[in-house]
Amino acid sequence: MELGTLTGTIVNILAWLFIQLGIAYFALKIPKEWISHENAWFIERRWESTVYSLIKIKKWKDRLPEAGGIFNSGFSKKSLKSKNGDYLRLFVVETRRGELTHVMVMLPGVLFFLWNPVHVGWMMVCYGILVNLPFALLQRYNRHRLLKIIGKQKQEAVTPPEDRSLGDIKSTHI
Repeated sequence: MELGTLTGTIVNILAWLFIQLGIAYFALKIPKEWISHENAWFIERRWESTVYSLIKIKKWKDRLPEAGGIFNSGFSKKSLKSKNGDYLRLFVVETRRGELTHVMVMLPGVLFFLWNPVHVGWMMVCYGILVNLPFALLQRYNRHRLLKIIGKQKQEAVTPPEDRSLGDIKSTHI
């Protein structure tokens, strides 16, 4: 069943709106415990930093809108509000949630073939990927950076501080 151009356009816009908001709301209901631990999907791959360099993620990452706080129970990931370990770990969990959300939003793109001509169906699939892939990549990029900060904090916590008095003595003898 194909719809007319105007009707099809309106249905496509409303469908994407429903898909995006529906999946975002559903993702908010995923218990933190389910996404609190690393698994095969979330671990950093060796080649990722090369991809981030190739796509110049540092240049455009701050230009993307952030809608994590659109729902009352959401979590805004626009900026760090603290360097506290608990907050950073929560931020990591929420980057996993954000990544899952944007990946899940890409999947229903194939449904658009049900009421659109094939070429429009492919345009909708491409739209879903082009709009959501940068956000999914950004969640991964930020999560891996946060995990490095957390790792450094843990390392600093277990490394005994230098004895300042010995450092001062050494510096006077040089």
